[in-house]
Amino acid sequence: MWLPLILMQAGAPALPPTAQLPPAPPAPASAQPSTTPPPAASPAPYPYPYPYAYPPPGPYPYGTQPSYPPGYAWPAAPPPTPAPPPEPRKPPSWMGTVTFGVGFIHKSDEVQLLEQDGYGMDARVWFQLDAAAMLGEHVGLGGWAAIAGNSWSAVNGGPDLTQVVYFIGPHVPIVVGSHDFSFVLSPRLGLAYGSLYFAHNERSQTVPAWGCDMGLLWRGGHIGMTFGFLYAPADPPGDLGRHYDLGSINFGITGVIDG
Repeated sequence: MWLPLILMQAGAPALPPTAQLPPAPPAPASAQPSTTPPPAASPAPYPYPYPYAYPPPGPYPYGTQPSYPPGYAWPAAPPPTPAPPPEPRKPPSWMGTVTFGVGFIHKSDEVQLLEQDGYGMDARVWFQLDAAAMLGEHVGLGGWAAIAGNSWSAVNGGPDLTQVVYFIGPHVPIVVGSHDFSFVLSPRLGLAYGSLYFAHNERSQTVPAWGCDMGLLWRGGHIGMTFGFLYAPADPPGDLGRHYDLGSINFGITGVIDG
C-alpha cells in the first residue's frame, strides 16, 4: 500500500486499486521443459569393455604381441614341443666294396729262379670287387672277384715276363663296430685262373684259392683301407719251371657302399 504514496509523491498518477499488470509474454519454445524422454544409450559392443577393453583382433606378425591395457597379462606361451628322437638307423641289407692297390707276390722256388735270371718279381697291380647280402647286422654272405698282373723286364736283357691272374669265389664278411666306423673280417674261398709266361708262350692254370681280407671302413664316408692275403699254389708254369703261388699279400684303398 506504500506504492501509491510513493508514486503520488513522485508525481506519477496512481493506479486504481482494481488495475492489473499486463500478463507476461510466453516463454520461447526452447526454454520450455521437454516432455520427450532422451534417447536410450546405444549398447556397448560385445565383448563388453569391462573392466578393460579387449586387445585388437589378430592375426599378429610373428614375434609381436598386442598391447593389453593395464590389468591384463600377456598369456604365457605353451612350452615348445620337444622334437621326436631320431629313428634308429636300420642295419644295411647289403654291402659292396671296390679295392685298388698292390699285391706282393709270395716267395717260391719259381720266383727265386726267375730272380737269378734278372727278373724282379716283387709286386703286381691288384683290383678287387666284393658284394654281400647281410644276413644280420654283423654277418653277410656274398661273392668276390679280382684281377692281378704285371710285367717285368730282365736286368741283363731278355724277353718280358708277364703274369695275369683272375680270381672268383664266395666270401663271408663279419662286421664289427658302428655304421660309421667298422672292422670287416672276410674269409674267402675261390678259384684262381692265371698264367706266367715269356712273350706269348702262355700256359694257363686253374687252382683253388683261399685267404682272408681285413678292412677298416668308414661307411659313412664311403672309404676305407683293406689288407688281405691269398694262397693259390700252382704247378710249374713250364717244363723247366718250379712250383709257385698265384696268390699274394694285398693292400689297397677301398670304396664302400651299403643300403
